[in-house]
Amino acid sequence: MTAAGDGKKPGFRVGEKARDNSDFAQQLIAGIKQVVEDETAKRQYQA
Repeated sequence: MTAAGDGKKPGFRVGEKARDNSDFAQQLIAGIKQVVEDETAKRQYQA
């Protein structure tokens, strides 16, 4: 029960988690774009 009774404001923790999720989403999108670009380049070389 440390998470509920650690004396920290829950709103602050939720804000931190949301920011982490935002960073993760941006990294994921960047990674997907990189993969798409790599695949496009491979297809151009094969053509």
